Amino acid sequence: MGDEGRVGHPPSGVRRILFFIAFIVLLSSIVAVIVLRIDEGVQRNKAEALERGVLALRPGKSGLSELRDLVRVYGRADNYVDRCDESECDVSTGTYSLSFPRKKYISWILQVLGSRPVDYGAIIDLVDGAVRRVEFSLFYRTSNGSWVQASTHLLDQFSEADRCVSPGLLHHPDYAVISGVRRIENTLTDITFLRAGVTPKATAEEYRHAQSINLACIESLRDCSLSDLMPLAYADWLRDSKEKGDFQTAKEESECKQAFAASDSRLAPWWATGWRRHPL
Repeated sequence: MGDEGRVGHPPSGVRRILFFIAFIVLLSSIVAVIVLRIDEGVQRNKAEALERGVLALRPGKSGLSELRDLVRVYGRADNYVDRCDESECDVSTGTYSLSFPRKKYISWILQVLGSRPVDYGAIIDLVDGAVRRVEFSLFYRTSNGSWVQASTHLLDQFSEADRCVSPGLLHHPDYAVISGVRRIENTLTDITFLRAGVTPKATAEEYRHAQSINLACIESLRDCSLSDLMPLAYADWLRDSKEKGDFQTAKEESECKQAFAASDSRLAPWWATGWRRHPL
């Protein structure tokens, strides 16, 4: 009878081993979550410092020395893209979380642990001795695997070509917001983006709307949408989208093509610079 009562139950030694394995897995998961959370906080602090440094530059006024000072503090020597002198200098720098894209099975484990991969970055363009444009952005992957990008831009002025892409400039000529979806062809991955740009002539309110990025959202357990990351700029984009209507007539379309052709070849459109630095 005693032997029959133990049928279907593993020996006590096996039970102890299984319990020990389960305990180790649980303890490892707790430690991993703590490490990832600490790293997210550290990277967020670095990103906020980088954002402050980048947005302190003034398009049309800041020069090469100030650009080099920023790279010394927040970047590395290899952050310079190709040449860098008074004529032309491009910088791309940033930081990213420990959970940044790894192999698929590792990304899945990190997702189970509640970690969201994020890349923070900055791009600065200098032409003819003066900073012309600066950008601070973040790429963030949600729990379902989709990517979003939120970015704020400072530029010396909007071009005629910019007005073709940002119809809201008709109503507020020194503040633009655009949103859409861009496919990264080599990975067949779609990125939903929101970009807000201002010039030195923008109002204080426009500056606040363009530069309000909610980095704290990244550390929350729930996913962040573009409306969470840049709530003020997102609301402005919704408003502009409703007002713009069919803004390009045939004549305007022809004028826009001419405007793009006449653009400075050393400067990509402000709304396209972010694709020079994407994590995929």
